Amino acid sequence: MSIAFVCQPVSDSLVEVTARDLSLDSWIHTLHFLQSLHFPWGLAGELEIILADQSISCVLPHHWQLDVGVNAVAHLIEHSLESAWRPQLVRSISKGKPLTQNQLAGRHVAPKVHSIPVQLGGDLGPDLPEVLQTLGLSFSEFSRLLFGAELTVQFLGFLPGFAYLTGLPAPLASLPRRESPRLQIPAQTFAMAGGYCAVYPLQSPGGWNLLGGSAINPFDVSSDPPALFQAGDKVRLVPMTPDRGA
Repeated sequence: MSIAFVCQPVSDSLVEVTARDLSLDSWIHTLHFLQSLHFPWGLAGELEIILADQSISCVLPHHWQLDVGVNAVAHLIEHSLESAWRPQLVRSISKGKPLTQNQLAGRHVAPKVHSIPVQLGGDLGPDLPEVLQTLGLSFSEFSRLLFGAELTVQFLGFLPGFAYLTGLPAPLASLPRRESPRLQIPAQTFAMAGGYCAVYPLQSPGGWNLLGGSAINPFDVSSDPPALFQAGDKVRLVPMTPDRGA
């Protein structure tokens, strides 16, 4: 199997890492590998490494931009990926075996497992009846599929703490975005579109289908860290009961 990582400076402060046809697990392991890298120039600070959809963004601290330069950082990242990481990843994929704890030593981060209460329908779920009709599902069938799925945080983006949850079963994963976005969606709204679902952490515009609400807020500035989710975390949605709040 052939895997080629490409590290491309896209600005003075950003290196984008891309590769074709990697699984989500492989991207998450690559994220952890990059987080474990040690750079030789002895400068304070560290890269901010962000998993996106089929890519990883590496953001340089300001003094790295001045003292080292984005091209040198991109070269070191690509060299490390190709020489130290890609051979392990290729062997693992070609044999159909997950990477071992020894191969991941020093960089493996066990994913957190979250149980997130969700109440379908109600004031925060005005699109639920239309979605059920579009998918040809009853409420009980939709609930069984949704609450039976094991979801994974693929990446965070759009808003602080907004986690794109993947792993929806068919036909839920086929639900498209709405044709007309809304200008205002309340915080803690549970929504779905384009193969993902999420809980809105803040009030914002959005074009996803609004299906209900959650008792949790994925982003709290008073928490450490403020974002509840990290890339690779596992999520189970559970039906919200009245004693768990609304």
